[in-house]
Amino acid sequence: MYQLDSSKYAHVIPLADAAGVEFPIIRAVLENRQEGQVFADDDLNPRTAIVCHKFGFLTILNRHETILSSDEVLRILLHGKEISPQYRLWYDPGAAFIPLLKPYIDAGKVRIRERIRYRFRDAVLDVPEPPNGWRIRSLERSDLPKVVAFKLDFPERFWGSANNFFSQAFAVVAVQGEEVGSICYPAAIGAGKAEIDVATLEHARGKLLAHIVSQRFIREILRRGIEPTWDCFAANEPSVRLAQHLDFKENRRYSFVTFNRF
Repeated sequence: MYQLDSSKYAHVIPLADAAGVEFPIIRAVLENRQEGQVFADDDLNPRTAIVCHKFGFLTILNRHETILSSDEVLRILLHGKEISPQYRLWYDPGAAFIPLLKPYIDAGKVRIRERIRYRFRDAVLDVPEPPNGWRIRSLERSDLPKVVAFKLDFPERFWGSANNFFSQAFAVVAVQGEEVGSICYPAAIGAGKAEIDVATLEHARGKLLAHIVSQRFIREILRRGIEPTWDCFAANEPSVRLAQHLDFKENRRYSFVTFNRF
């Protein structure tokens, strides 16, 4: 496999479609909405590909009839310097790779956890009013210095720049005075789906702000013809509860592997 030029990423989209890959962060790379790398066995009609977001989220795409070289894939993912991020987050390695990763898991070099992927129920959301003193509105450029308090590296972590974010997406915030207390935004948009991320400052919790900004965000993203999606660790009980309260339904569970290149 070799690295493709970004102008060839679109040739990998049919492979992602065939594999049923719906992760918006991965699709955003293939659609050139967000930065990343793509490695494939062919730049016009690929049968196997590795897609890696600039932050380290990655996945393997493979046609069912293709015999995949597990050794080559593991070399690139675990040890390869071809992939830029040092820290790597592997979506859904699948049954074929989990046994091969076990020695590294047992040695503490690789961590495996369970995540849940949710689908929205198409419910009609009844958005409550915010607590006294709080306002709900769209994020503005002038708010960006205030969002630093969340330590999200937003919007650069996923979107690369403020210009890229505001040209393609939006966020909803809860504001009290000059402070942004809660924010809901898309980590990525791809294949007509938005990956929701939400955060609330610790001292602003317990006021349903995360619930309210998420509902406002969902209502607007649906109005734009984009499907909201939710994805979180199975052990993240607050996120699981919030997803359920927002009328998301569990779609499937999958393995999520993280490691530093070694």
